[in-house]
Amino acid sequence: MGALKDKMILDMKLRGYSENTIELYTDCMTSLTKEYMISPLKLRPKQVYDFFIKLKENKASEAYLRIFYSAITLFYKIENKSYMTKSIHLPKRTRQIPIVMNKSEVELFLSECRSLQERTIFSTLYSSGIRGSELINLKIADIDFERKTIFISKSKTRKQRYTILSDQAANLLKNYMVTYQPKDFLFYGFRNKNSHVSMRWLQASFQRIVKRAGIKKKVQVHTFRHSFATHLMETGNNLIYIQKLLGHTFLSSTLLYLHADSSTFLKTISPLESINLKYFGSFGNQYQRSFDFST
Repeated sequence: MGALKDKMILDMKLRGYSENTIELYTDCMTSLTKEYMISPLKLRPKQVYDFFIKLKENKASEAYLRIFYSAITLFYKIENKSYMTKSIHLPKRTRQIPIVMNKSEVELFLSECRSLQERTIFSTLYSSGIRGSELINLKIADIDFERKTIFISKSKTRKQRYTILSDQAANLLKNYMVTYQPKDFLFYGFRNKNSHVSMRWLQASFQRIVKRAGIKKKVQVHTFRHSFATHLMETGNNLIYIQKLLGHTFLSSTLLYLHADSSTFLKTISPLESINLKYFGSFGNQYQRSFDFST
């Protein structure tokens, strides 16, 4: 895309988009450009529509389709060509119950971290409930050991907030700072201490540890945030406090974790437990033969 990509990046920065979102949107536009091998400005609306349908037919996730739709909508809005996406309609959003790691799985995951850097990064992520994009943007000045807080200056909702810093995470961070000597960004890139680690590195590292730990659930970096919220809810923490820690604008977003909280409703006693099964007698051979599927 060249100059068009640079223009889109600049416009998104001026609008306050996060680096992670900018990367996702420009990747979407690059994939559209590669499909037709011409500038997206020279495409017809039907070509954009056809590519979107192709993504759906290739089983792209609902989340990716929404990201792609947002990317092309913003691009053509910037270029004063909003009509290019008018024929594309997204399916109604389905609110899925988040996948959550239980505490044993979190413990197993952290035990498989093979470096102080990995252990510190993922302990901080789980213990604070912050997003991956918020973690990579943390700076040394954002950590307050005395008040036991982490300051989030760059969030998805563009709202600043504080979240908690646990004692264990604080101890790891202190050791990490002594060992790795960060300058500005808390978790810096391998090639440059003045830049932060990338989301791709974070996601790849997470999946490597998941594989080593033998965790079978379909989890990702964001699962730690889901787990943080659910575990707080399971231990009886105030819903409003959890909302503020997560930085949710609407309480309805936090209420979704009530469905993942198994501390109460999944411990409900089944009505079968009040039925006396002994009155049904035992099953002899004559009953077993009735269900013999080997013949």
